[in-house]
Amino acid sequence: MSLVVAVKRNGKVYLGADTQTTSGGVRQTYLEEECRKIKRFDNGILLGAVGPKKGGKLIFSYPEIFTLPENGELDKRYVVENIAPKINELLEENDLVNIEKDNPPVWRNAFVLAYKDKLFWLYKRGSVATVDHFIAIGSGEYPAYPTLAKLDREEVCEDEKVNEALIKALQVASTRKTAVSAPFFLINTETQEFTIVK
Repeated sequence: MSLVVAVKRNGKVYLGADTQTTSGGVRQTYLEEECRKIKRFDNGILLGAVGPKKGGKLIFSYPEIFTLPENGELDKRYVVENIAPKINELLEENDLVNIEKDNPPVWRNAFVLAYKDKLFWLYKRGSVATVDHFIAIGSGEYPAYPTLAKLDREEVCEDEKVNEALIKALQVASTRKTAVSAPFFLINTETQEFTIVK
């Protein structure tokens, strides 16, 4: 599992994630961009993934899924009709959907998609939710929420303060969940630059 946190502030979306990957009893951290839990696409979309590493890497390797409408204004309807079904198809083809009797199929991965000041949560089997304030997905999401909620209540937040809150949320989660650990990395939809925090 992994942890990805995201906050909408100052007309953009800020994201953060840990670097740990767990496979059986082996825990490793990766700093290389191709191993990160947040992918930046050339058109400005950022996509965070949690769940099996295989699922995140699979979806990250299909940039053609993450198109923008002709008018350049990404909205929930476009994500529901054009992006989520393609993710669902790839996850199903690669056995990354849990199927249990008498229950609807459920993705083994969850995603946050950010573009400019828009933030969406993609989960279950193509469900899409618009996120108005903040979200944490993955292992450690519950310990991260109080820090994100506190930030959300503050009226003025410079970039530095938002980044500090994301780091704190990730740190708190790492003290409560063995599946989350530093170093952490941050990025936002405006600068599109990764920052590593050790």
